[in-house]
Amino acid sequence: MMMLAAARSGLGGGDPGATSQVSAAVVDAQGRPVADASVECYHYQVPSGLAATIAEEPELCQRTVTDATGAFAFSFAPGTTLALVKKAGLAPAWKIWASTLADSSDPLVLGPPTVLAGVVVDENRKPVAGAKVWVAGAIIADVNTLLMQEDRLIGRPARECFSAVTGADGRFRIENFPTACSAGLAASKPGKALRPIPNGSTGAMDFRSGQDNIQLMLGPAGAIEGKVAIVETDQPLAGVKLWLEPASPGLYRPESREPVESDASGTFRIPDVQPGDYRIVPTMRGQPAPDWVVAPEYAQVTVAAGETARDALIRMTKGVLVEVMVVATNTPIPVANVAVTSSQATAYAGTRTAYTGTNGIALLRVLPGTCYFSALSPGYVFPVRNAAQIEAGRTNHFEMEAVPSPRIKGLIHDPSGAAVPGALVSFHPGHYPGSHPYAEARTDESGRYELILQPSPYSAFSGGIRPTNFILARSLQRNLVDFVEFVQIPGNLDLTLQPGITLSGSVKDTAGAPISDATVEVRFLEAGAIARVEERPAPVDAQGAFAIAALPQGREYSLMISGLRSADYGISTAQMNGALTRTDHYEFPPFVLKRANLALAGHVVGLDGKPLAGATIFYGGEGQRPFITTKSDSMGYFEFKNVVQGPVQVSTSHSDTNGGRVVTVSDRVQASGGDTNIVLLLRSLNARSRNTNIQ
Repeated sequence: MMMLAAARSGLGGGDPGATSQVSAAVVDAQGRPVADASVECYHYQVPSGLAATIAEEPELCQRTVTDATGAFAFSFAPGTTLALVKKAGLAPAWKIWASTLADSSDPLVLGPPTVLAGVVVDENRKPVAGAKVWVAGAIIADVNTLLMQEDRLIGRPARECFSAVTGADGRFRIENFPTACSAGLAASKPGKALRPIPNGSTGAMDFRSGQDNIQLMLGPAGAIEGKVAIVETDQPLAGVKLWLEPASPGLYRPESREPVESDASGTFRIPDVQPGDYRIVPTMRGQPAPDWVVAPEYAQVTVAAGETARDALIRMTKGVLVEVMVVATNTPIPVANVAVTSSQATAYAGTRTAYTGTNGIALLRVLPGTCYFSALSPGYVFPVRNAAQIEAGRTNHFEMEAVPSPRIKGLIHDPSGAAVPGALVSFHPGHYPGSHPYAEARTDESGRYELILQPSPYSAFSGGIRPTNFILARSLQRNLVDFVEFVQIPGNLDLTLQPGITLSGSVKDTAGAPISDATVEVRFLEAGAIARVEERPAPVDAQGAFAIAALPQGREYSLMISGLRSADYGISTAQMNGALTRTDHYEFPPFVLKRANLALAGHVVGLDGKPLAGATIFYGGEGQRPFITTKSDSMGYFEFKNVVQGPVQVSTSHSDTNGGRVVTVSDRVQASGGDTNIVLLLRSLNARSRNTNIQ
């Protein structure tokens, strides 16, 4: 609810919310603590980096090192904190803590390093020497996770951590990149800018760990020159940071390059810009609120190759101060550390975020007229959008109510009726609009638990509806479990644990040696769907063994054993019917993973019979790593590495615009791991796919 509030004296937005101390652990790929690793902590003002670009550079706020147990701690302020961990001989790792999202207790894993390598060419396909190539963004791509937030590395930390310069042959090699990560790459050279060839676009996560056939293209660049001035006085304004936001497809994403800053005369120059249309987005910090806000008319420029777009004018104004007070619903109690965001249709750069202090007040500077406010904080639900009319000439005051998120409370008993401390209680959502993300809690010494169901950070929904949620309560030490399904979220739910089943086994390679960096994912049949038992895959121990305890008896289970951590092995799967799980223990025969040491390569041919760039290719087969895709390069060539020996099905698809409508074409062939002369012929989506054995 948004209400006009009584006027208050003073500006409360400068009163900071309380910081908290956060601790985390760092381990290697085998789960062993990593001591003496360096930790850099960066702070972003924005609420989180879920799937959006953060249009600001972070501030390096703290440095520390891990202790003998691999642990470190830092002060966590409202906003988003990124911890970047480095240790010689291991690839870096990073993790995001957002004050608006529930935290994960997962450790940071420093694994074996891989590379990102390839070639930079010019528009004539000639190698470009002396070009700088860097990672514009990277995501730790665990496809098996249900975590609410993406651990995304962007901006200055990404550029400084992963970069290279091309040699005389145009080739580059970025060392020390983590395993199982996706990356977007950028490149530049004075007078040149990255061009959008189909197999790579800045900011997009098109490349994966270990890929060494990347091709990037540089072409003639343009530049932008202009001035920042105050609307009311036409005086120059210094210290305004300027970003480029693409206004046409295939251009740089904002995090791909450093911003420029207006000088004492208010002038600025943005060099080495890819030709195209851009909006110039100004940002300026200030305390307790930014001193300036961009005027309604923002600058949009067209950049041509080899030319400088001059006289771009950025106009800034003082705007209007707005105090937004957040209180708990039906009370005057203020709520601290709430991210309050304002947006206005009249200002392109009008999205701003401030955090409530201990007095519950966030201070923002906006333009007069209609303004929309939204809020985000763990444990609370807010109206999606609140419209307010902002009046010029005075400080406006508004109030928002924070409604506590749904909570499920209860008591966990064992079969004798005694309380069970330390039990893991997890909420698993169904699939329906407005469903709450996964949540978990531990019972206290009296066996009580409380699950706080956060609002989902995702607004989009697709697929069939499955309204059934469930709760698992597990005492892992005692192999006790209870399982309850429900549609309506209960406020109170007491559970009585019963004997469960422990699934155990071991993972070996084809020579019988244990694989120590494999993971095990367990799913079971629930409400007509295959649901994860645990949010994250469980690691095996140093001997390749695993034991997953306290699972419900009598259920149908499926297991996937994967070597995805190192990418050196494929996967293995197993299924169990309910008759086999009506016992307290089941041990599988050893799971055998094949080496993923083969290549899979070929060409994509378009409808015109010519090599097609930018087609998406994927493959699958028994024992193969899942969810692996790539794109064909400018010559239609594609290549996969880390492929397991055996039959595979290779598929491709490509969408293009034809006469104003999107047309999708595809093909599918049968091949084997190690085949490097595959030919994929694109055809109409309705055409029958080929069953072609590659010789």
